[in-house]
Amino acid sequence: MNVTKEIQRINSREIERNISVSGSWHAQYRDSPYIFVGNIPFDLTEGDIITIFSQYGEILDIQLVRNRETGESKGFGFLRYEDQRSTILAVDNLNNFTLLGRTLRVDHASAETKDGEKRTGMNAAPPLLQRDNDESGSDSEDSEDIESKVDPDDPMREFIIKKLKKERKKAKKKAKKEKKKRKRNEDDEVEAKRNVTRERSRSWSRERNVTKERSRSWSRERNVTRERSRSWSRFNSRDDVRGREKRRVENYTRERSRSRSRSRGRDYDRNRRVGSVTRYKSRSRSRSRSRNHGRGSERSYR
Repeated sequence: MNVTKEIQRINSREIERNISVSGSWHAQYRDSPYIFVGNIPFDLTEGDIITIFSQYGEILDIQLVRNRETGESKGFGFLRYEDQRSTILAVDNLNNFTLLGRTLRVDHASAETKDGEKRTGMNAAPPLLQRDNDESGSDSEDSEDIESKVDPDDPMREFIIKKLKKERKKAKKKAKKEKKKRKRNEDDEVEAKRNVTRERSRSWSRERNVTKERSRSWSRERNVTRERSRSWSRFNSRDDVRGREKRRVENYTRERSRSRSRSRGRDYDRNRRVGSVTRYKSRSRSRSRSRNHGRGSERSYR
């Protein structure tokens, strides 16, 4: 009771001060289309509550809390309107309203539960008529088709027709967006495949270039090895020529030394023979002189 009286007092004070909607206390619940309904008579069902509260807007969801074992109502629940502005009308007009001897408490409710989960459900939404997804027809044909499907005696006929038209337009826009998205995805896939093919061809060309470069390096290495072997062979051939020339010079020098030694030996032998002959001649002369000297003395003596 205290909460209902406080809500009434705040509403009357806002009316007296002529406070705008943006400055009202309802503005803090502008993102929540839910209301809390308490102190509900236990005999009322979900349909009865919808009948009472639907005079301020279209009800999409109702959650009447019941006992899990017996299924009886606990006297409170939550309602969801299609438009959040309907919650303001319901709170201002049905709060502190006496129904079957019980005073209702109607207040704004958060869109999330105590556990932090969002309230979901569309169990009270009116069943939508099956839409024609054929996009080939014109708008006039669509409107005629929609009007033919809605009951002409329905008091909500205009609202339902507008709603169906909006939904059909949304469906068409969504289909176009999906078509564009699929086309874009297909183009992206084709472009991705082309990029993959190009990258593969580039990688293959790079591999071919690497293989060619390796073959060139191997050929250069083979050429270098061949040139080295040729240079070594030339060097060895030069060494052989130099060795042969050196040996030839050594042999020539040795032969000359031998010839010189032989000539010296011959000269020595000749000198020896000449010396011996000379000595022999000198000796023979000295002997002959000595003989002649004796004979001359003897002659002189006689």
